[in-house]
Parts: sequence; C-alpha cells; structure tokens
Amino acid sequence: MIMLNKYHNYKGSWNLCISATAIALTALLLPACANNEQQATTSEPTADTIAEKENVTAPEVSENTNALIGKLVTVRSQPINRVSDNVFTITDREVFGGKRIAVVNNTGKPVNLPEPQDARLQVTGTVAKFNINAIKQEYGLDLGQQDLYREYEGRPAIIARSIALAPVPGEIAENPKIYYNKVIAVPADIARIYGPNAFVLEDDTLLGNNPLLVLVTNQLKDKAPIKQGERIVATGTLRQFVIAKLERDYNFAFDPQLRKQLEADYNTKPVLIVEGIYPSALPQSAK
Repeated sequence: MIMLNKYHNYKGSWNLCISATAIALTALLLPACANNEQQATTSEPTADTIAEKENVTAPEVSENTNALIGKLVTVRSQPINRVSDNVFTITDREVFGGKRIAVVNNTGKPVNLPEPQDARLQVTGTVAKFNINAIKQEYGLDLGQQDLYREYEGRPAIIARSIALAPVPGEIAENPKIYYNKVIAVPADIARIYGPNAFVLEDDTLLGNNPLLVLVTNQLKDKAPIKQGERIVATGTLRQFVIAKLERDYNFAFDPQLRKQLEADYNTKPVLIVEGIYPSALPQSAK
C-alpha cells in the first residue's frame, strides 16, 4: 500500500470539532507481517474482489482490538483533537458511538492538519493497544508525559506509518490551491478511461460531479488494473495540468491524439499524478 507521509506547510489548528454530518469509517485490513502484506495494486484480482475479502468495519478496530492487533488498517476520518505533538484522535459518532481512537504519528514527519477544518485525513497504520512504554520500546517513539495519555491507556490505537489529506474530487475542484504539490488520497468512481495511463475520477456529491484527471506513471500502469464504474482510492501528488511540465517531470509520452484531447479538456485544471491505486475502504453510504 502506498505510504502517504509527505506533508508540508503546517497550517490549521489542532483543535477541531466533529462535523455535524457523521463520516463513516471503514478499515481496509491487510496482514501486518511485512513478508505477507498484500498490495492493493496487483495485476491479479480486481479491486472489487480485493475489497470484498479485505474490508472490515471500523467498529472492529474499537470493539475487537485483540483480533486486529498487529494488523495493518487504513481509515478515513476527520482529526478531532490534538493530544500531543505525536498523538491525535479520530472517531465517528455513527460508527463508534463517540469513542475515540488514538493515532500515533510514526511517519517520521510532523502531522499537518488540513484546511478547511472539516477536511478528512486518511491514516494507514498498525492496530495496537495504547501503552506508552510498549510504543517507546517497539517503535522508538518517546511520547512525553504519561499523564497526557491516561484516558487512552489500554484502548485501541493506530500506529500510523502514513497520514494524508483525503479530499473527494468536488473538494479539490472547489479549492485546488490548498492541495497542489501535496500527496493526497482521493476516494471516487472511475468515470472514464482514456487508456492505461490516463483516466477520470468523479464523485457525485453535494459539491457536484467534478471530474478529476488522473495520470499513471510508467512505474505503476502495469500494476493497476481498473475498470469503469469501479470505486477506488487513488493516491498521489496533485499538480496543475500544464502538459509540457508534466512531460518533463514525469517522462510522460502521450499519443499525439490523446495529448491534444487532454490539453483541450484539462489545461490548467487539477491533475492527480498517481502513485498508488487500491480498493476504496469508504462505503458508498459515506460518499
């Protein structure tokens, strides 16, 4: 699974309120052992079949922590409250009944909370029971004063190896500048496929049906089977579509006809240079 820990330009307040609209969380369950981790961008099963086998519901992270200890999960939520420089909490009133899950930042970089304040984060990490001494011993993370974490001791936690903004296409279209040159994770439906290295994502929400062009680098295109109508999460860097710069920076070699069409349709619009494609862990009801 692509790691999403390239955050820059710290902005925003740590103290965020829960949105009035509950956002459902779903965890994408993968074996935690490094030798057995399954990549979601594989040439064998389709994204749909992988999702059916590997999705678990978010309550299991909270209620069945013992069964998930050591497992790698991905959840998408709003950050709620800063506990310390390396710990914040996420939750969902609908799914967790208001219970908080601690997220321990093990990415090696500061966590930058998103703006606007109701934007979502995607967190990938290993499920553990929160124990400050065990975390220090296993991960080398000194979390500081133990008193800060008494509320979370023994409760479920995610030791995060990656943290990224997780906007939908409509949010990107509304204000692309806040996402440019950042690594993001975009959950959406594949609306159109131009070819193996170019397709369009859409997400029919209150913000409208805003198409987002996705370009696949040569590194990834042979490992990312996709089909129209499939719901995926695409991870990568958001750029402005200036075709000459993209060709220079990523060595794209477009078919002349496709090049002309893309430039006509998307010139100066946002484009996602994808680094990973995997099944969406976000249920349709949470779109």
